[in-house]
Amino acid sequence: MAEDTHQRRLRAAADEVRERLPSPGPDDWGLIHADLHRGNVVRTPAGEPAVIDFDDSGWGYYLLDVATVLSSMPRTCLDDRTAFLRFAAGFLDGYRSVRPLPPSAHAKLPRPRDLRRTRLARVAHRLV
Repeated sequence: MAEDTHQRRLRAAADEVRERLPSPGPDDWGLIHADLHRGNVVRTPAGEPAVIDFDDSGWGYYLLDVATVLSSMPRTCLDDRTAFLRFAAGFLDGYRSVRPLPPSAHAKLPRPRDLRRTRLARVAHRLV
């Protein structure tokens, strides 16, 4: 019985997220890492950042990777609250230097970190 309640709640939440996300299109949807948190970025011997752990990679909303990076950082900035804001600004500037933020970043969505925490974005993109 409890499982049915959890499934109904998850379905309702996934439906809400899916309704707010745009239809998958080339500007919002493509091949993503899907687990791009700080633990999956390492430094090479030359000091360059490198991404590892591609077992969750697949098709999804680009916003999921953006949200995952941003949601993985606040815990590392507890002693300096402005450190996260500097990181987020630098990350988003770097992202925009390669490609514009996906249009879904401007849609009326729950906060990206909430999507990441509940993994609803992954569920929703599988249901679309």
